Amino acid sequence: MEKWKREIIYGVIIFAFCVASYIYAGTFSQFVVDIPLARPEAYLRMWLIAFGFLAVLKIITAYRKKDRQIAKPIFKMVPVLITLIFAIYLFIMPYLGFFWSTLLFMSASVILINFNMGKNIPMGKPFTWELAKCLAFSLVTTIVVEQIFRSVLSVRLPMFTLF
Repeated sequence: MEKWKREIIYGVIIFAFCVASYIYAGTFSQFVVDIPLARPEAYLRMWLIAFGFLAVLKIITAYRKKDRQIAKPIFKMVPVLITLIFAIYLFIMPYLGFFWSTLLFMSASVILINFNMGKNIPMGKPFTWELAKCLAFSLVTTIVVEQIFRSVLSVRLPMFTLF
């Protein structure tokens, strides 16, 4: 695909996202503040207008310049899998709670990224050691993030429950 066509497609997608988000921002119900600029949707809408304006500029620039270079493919398998893992993470969090779902997400993501970095890791002890390092990193990161959210930020996180 030529670069200019891809940039137009991206611009249209970003603009559509901005329009949909702008409409959705109007559904925020907040009746405490009477000043329109102090409401939660005001700043969101300002950012969306700016982002939408930049998307339109991108479309116009791409159409006027028409860069005929062939664009390299951008969708590789690892980012697509990470996105899928993240979607599963968001789906299972209400059921498994923050700690276990985050631990699974971090473990799967770190293992996937680590083993797709081009390293040739033979099976046996080196593979087990690399896997253990990934799992240890995931565990430590999950514990640190949970403690920051609970202790420092006082956020109530989803908890695991059997029922």
